[in-house]
Amino acid sequence: MGKDDRALAMDDKVMKNAIDAQGYQTHILSVIGQESNTCHTQKTSGHCP
Repeated sequence: MGKDDRALAMDDKVMKNAIDAQGYQTHILSVIGQESNTCHTQKTSGHCP
């Protein structure tokens, strides 16, 4: 992941009013390569302890 990039940018968000069945807000994490502008990963999580 990201072997062509010297730097990776990480961004995370908490989705307002996006509540799952257990009552937790949805979190989204993205990792983007600075040189390649490639989205290497994007993950959604419903619960962060």
